[in-house]
Amino acid sequence: MPIEEEQHISLRSNQVNKVLGKPPQWLIRWGSLVLLLIITMLLVLSAMVVYPETISAGAIVTLQDTGIFVLAKQNSTLCQILVKDKQSIKKNDALAIVKEPAGNYDTLHALLDGCLIAQRVFNINDSLIKNEQLFTIMPAIKKTTIHILLQPGQGLKVKPGMVVTIALTGYPADEYGVLKGHLITGAYSEKNTLICQASLTEPWPSLITQALLTQKEIKAVASIIVDNKPVIKSLFVH
Repeated sequence: MPIEEEQHISLRSNQVNKVLGKPPQWLIRWGSLVLLLIITMLLVLSAMVVYPETISAGAIVTLQDTGIFVLAKQNSTLCQILVKDKQSIKKNDALAIVKEPAGNYDTLHALLDGCLIAQRVFNINDSLIKNEQLFTIMPAIKKTTIHILLQPGQGLKVKPGMVVTIALTGYPADEYGVLKGHLITGAYSEKNTLICQASLTEPWPSLITQALLTQKEIKAVASIIVDNKPVIKSLFVH
């Protein structure tokens, strides 16, 4: 290869190396700014996003409500049934239409929100006897006692007012839902067991209400939110 051509190639290589070895100043400035903005955004988001700290413990849910009866006011004839067995109902919903001996028609109504249970299979034109128990209404918001069985070390973390969700054993949460409430006591000892109590803040899911009509006590798993702290705090703490 001629000497002049070799010198020309070497000169061009040196120029290329200078460009590659020293990026333009504008690229450095804008690249640094973009990186700084990304880091700032991540820090702001990590300060805004809350990461709940939870603890889990076994629980016992005791049902205190046995429901109320809907009775036939007097001897009458059943003309129409307006509800189905195990149907969710609201207060004042019409349940059935009956015909009284005098020829008057009367409508039976629900006395509260809940789940309706028929006492027997009814047919049109059935004869009803005065004070006969026609339906039972299980309250939508059941009076319950919820005891949470804490593990060693959990007692110092729980305080009244903390939010708790309760999944009933044998009733998958994704199918039946969960009970929602809050703690009404801190931890205390009872019969050598560390426990706390909770109450419900929302009605029972309808599927759970229907499934637990005859049960008085159910085992469960409680999840208690003991702290709501930003993600950034969790990162630095750990």
